[in-house]
Amino acid sequence: MANSSLALSVMAHSAPAREPRKGLLASFIGHLQAVRERQAEQIISQYIQQHGGRLTDDLERQISRKFGEIAG
Repeated sequence: MANSSLALSVMAHSAPAREPRKGLLASFIGHLQAVRERQAEQIISQYIQQHGGRLTDDLERQISRKFGEIAG
């Protein structure tokens, strides 16, 4: 039993596995996607505010038709 508790103790104190580093291109693409997503959220948020500030079924359909591509 002492060996198993020692093994658990060692496993608990070992460093977590590192994630592989992303390359420069992957980081750049990830950043561009995040920027584009924030822009889309801002545009849609402004549209909702301009149309009463409440997201209704009808407004959701309008957003889907008008911003379908940027809304995902």
